[in-house]
Amino acid sequence: MWNNKLILFSFCFWSSVVSLAQNKINGAQLEGQIASESLEISNNITLYPNPAIEYLMIDIEKSNLKNVDFTLTSMIGNKITITPELLGEGKYRISLDDYAAGYYFLVIRDEHTRFKKAYKFLIK
Repeated sequence: MWNNKLILFSFCFWSSVVSLAQNKINGAQLEGQIASESLEISNNITLYPNPAIEYLMIDIEKSNLKNVDFTLTSMIGNKITITPELLGEGKYRISLDDYAAGYYFLVIRDEHTRFKKAYKFLIK
């Protein structure tokens, strides 16, 4: 009986750990959750096209973000240095010519507002 309880506890514990690991990348919450302590952040962030081929467009509209920083991370956790091209107020473009096909996370961060969020996209 003791073994059954220990096995059940171990399974529940590791299921929780795996679930937590699947929901975070670089400390940012994924898909719809904001990792921020600020309560009044209004951001409308759009990434397109998805799937992307040559470039990824980022539109940040109606935003409180002051100094946005971008980090690209592969599915296996490798951080990739990127230099987004600023096209206008709140509009950025990232060239994807040098990256292999697959899923990536774009982490958008602003230290001023303590905003941090990851977006998943596909490069074809």
